[in-house]
Amino acid sequence: MTKIRSINSNQLYIAQNAEVSLKLAGNTAQVTFTAGKNKKCPIKNLSKDEFVDLSTGEVKKRRHSENRFQSPKSVRKSIVR
Repeated sequence: MTKIRSINSNQLYIAQNAEVSLKLAGNTAQVTFTAGKNKKCPIKNLSKDEFVDLSTGEVKKRRHSENRFQSPKSVRKSIVR
């Protein structure tokens, strides 16, 4: 789970090559930044129920959720939007 915390802007350092997104909502600013992009996917889909983990070569079964609320990450993204 992601921790949300408020910091002083004088304590914040972001590297020049970092990709940054900024959202403003009134007097609140949300800054999101990453060190870089992942350029290759660690999995390859075989079917809707199976995939291959490319780092180990292992074939795994996909776990399907029955509804959106089984995935808190999905609900959190909807609320933020």
